[in-house]
Amino acid sequence: MNDGTNIAAFARDLAARHGVTFADNALDRFATAVSRLSDAEVQPVATEDLLVALARAGVISTHDGLVLHDAYLRQKDE
Repeated sequence: MNDGTNIAAFARDLAARHGVTFADNALDRFATAVSRLSDAEVQPVATEDLLVALARAGVISTHDGLVLHDAYLRQKDE
């Protein structure tokens, strides 16, 4: 997805249009605890959280969420 689309802006806009916000669940809290115990420094990223929330809400498919997440990470590296 290198068509010039800013993934972060796209995710924010899509979430706003559908009234979607990220709320962590038990699995998210478990993953955070495991990361902390492994001394991994994992900082939450709002865009990544929104993509998860959009998929959980059924606004985008899990596959599309993964494609968008990959594109977002590639944009961050540019």
